[in-house]
Amino acid sequence: MTHRGVVLALAASTIVLVTPAYGGTITLKAPVTERVGAESSREYAYVGPALGQPAGTVGPLADSVDTFTCAGGANSVVTRAIIVPEDTGSVDSATQTTLPDPGTYTHSFTARVGNWSLNQVNYRVAASCTDQPHHFPPPVGTCRSSMGFGVRCNVYGEWFGPWAATLSACCSERAPAAAEFSEAIQEAFCWKAWPGCPGSAARAATAAPTVRAAAVAALPAGNRFTLRNGTNLIALTFFSRGTRPPAVMLKGATGCRAQRMGVSVTNGAGQLRLTLSCSGLEHTGAVRLTIKKAIARSFPLRRGDGKLHIKLDKPPGTVKPYVLITDGKERGECGSVGHKLRVSTRKLDLRVSVHCSREVRNAIGRIYVGGLLAADR
Repeated sequence: MTHRGVVLALAASTIVLVTPAYGGTITLKAPVTERVGAESSREYAYVGPALGQPAGTVGPLADSVDTFTCAGGANSVVTRAIIVPEDTGSVDSATQTTLPDPGTYTHSFTARVGNWSLNQVNYRVAASCTDQPHHFPPPVGTCRSSMGFGVRCNVYGEWFGPWAATLSACCSERAPAAAEFSEAIQEAFCWKAWPGCPGSAARAATAAPTVRAAAVAALPAGNRFTLRNGTNLIALTFFSRGTRPPAVMLKGATGCRAQRMGVSVTNGAGQLRLTLSCSGLEHTGAVRLTIKKAIARSFPLRRGDGKLHIKLDKPPGTVKPYVLITDGKERGECGSVGHKLRVSTRKLDLRVSVHCSREVRNAIGRIYVGGLLAADR
């Protein structure tokens, strides 16, 4: 069956969904930065696990769930939180994170990290806590989804692209330090005037040759970017409902190759960073990126092992697809147990091995394929 350049051969006698890995409770200690509010109130920012300890991990096509507690007693409550990739390999991945909404003000909170990528993601939770939350209200604005309707949603500053640039510059041979996390937190939580925060100016849709491309909001009909010979960075913000990976449809970009792409979605607020390497362009070129729903297929579930075979057209380059496999249950009886990937210039061949631990009668599984895909020609 073909759809937008994708062929899904569902040769599956069984399908597997990974049961989320549930960790313990981590207390946030040793703040990496702070800010002072009215009446000498203070809001502290932490990372967890603490620096110097192993980072959290979530495997390919898997979920991880951890609980975090603010230091300072029961009156200390979380005000904001994000998931921060620990290294360049993890930032060139795709994660979907569910965190407490700003303004709920709980002493402990659960962070659920879903990995749509085909590689392991190493991460830390960055969170801010205070015992005087009325002095530190979170910024809230209107997000526009890829389907065109506006909704009220959490606002995060444009931290993801700058964080990827920071990791590339500082941390090829070491882990990021407190100073680097402090900068990312201040940008993400809008502790300072920063693009993406309320009141920031709108941006023009132009790919940048620098390491810090200005992000633009995704439009329902897609965004057109001007390209030049050499390295082009494209940054988008978007709104994504649910837990499915976004499909990033690319049209144009003749003479260009996709080198890197990372996506971070926090409570529906998404940020994307794409690197294209172009050559042979006469003066300039152009590309259109459109955020759409993931391509979906269904399959029957039975006890045992099976395989999913996915073939799709893709833009030239090395960027891999994003995948979600689900049996529709909060903690599924089925999950992915491995995969093999073959990539050519314009084709991608992915085989996912799956397993169901017990009989699931009359059950239907679903696979969602997203990431960077070739748009209809």
